[in-house]
Amino acid sequence: MCVVAFDIAGNSVVEDVEVVLDSVPPRIELWPMERQVSQPFVYVNGSVDEDGIEFVAINEVPYPIEDRQFHILLTLNGGYNHFEVSVRDRAGNWAYEEFAIYLWTIRPFLEINEVRDLGNGRFLIRGACSEYIDNVTIDDVVYPVIDSEFWVEIEVAPGTERVFVSVEDPEGNMATTWVDLGTSGDRTALALAVIVTLVIAGAIAIFVLYNSWRAGRQG
Repeated sequence: MCVVAFDIAGNSVVEDVEVVLDSVPPRIELWPMERQVSQPFVYVNGSVDEDGIEFVAINEVPYPIEDRQFHILLTLNGGYNHFEVSVRDRAGNWAYEEFAIYLWTIRPFLEINEVRDLGNGRFLIRGACSEYIDNVTIDDVVYPVIDSEFWVEIEVAPGTERVFVSVEDPEGNMATTWVDLGTSGDRTALALAVIVTLVIAGAIAIFVLYNSWRAGRQG
């Protein structure tokens, strides 16, 4: 390309300038990383092969590039997490890369150690759970957890046989269980009472029949 320049006196200078059309996209290199993790975050490191690229976007969120390198901490959700990496050079050329990270979700620990009948529909439930859990929920009512243990006194409606207990860790993973309140013992006592009543009624009936039989023979 020939470029001509003039000054105010009409003098001119001619130069041949070489112009290169840049249509080649930059290259993104993602450094090795774990593709299956158990923690809800991952470091993504990489580089580009051109100067002048100031930002890299991951899922359209920009992050700075320094000395052609980027170092990014990403937060993960449970299961597969899909990411698109994109950069644009000074000539307007785009480059893209994709990757996925799988986050294994681990259920927190939950254990019921004691269920005590306090009478009048009141029960004491004692249990333990994983660290970093602040609350335990029993039938939609939230109770505090202290040092991974809980001692909860609840009151239930007559006839309630069990309650639903759940905990949730900061990552949203849950552990649940049903807790038997042992009210089946009341049904057992009732059944025994019915059996005793039937035995007594049978004995009375036999006694009445025996006396009728004796009176008939004597007559």
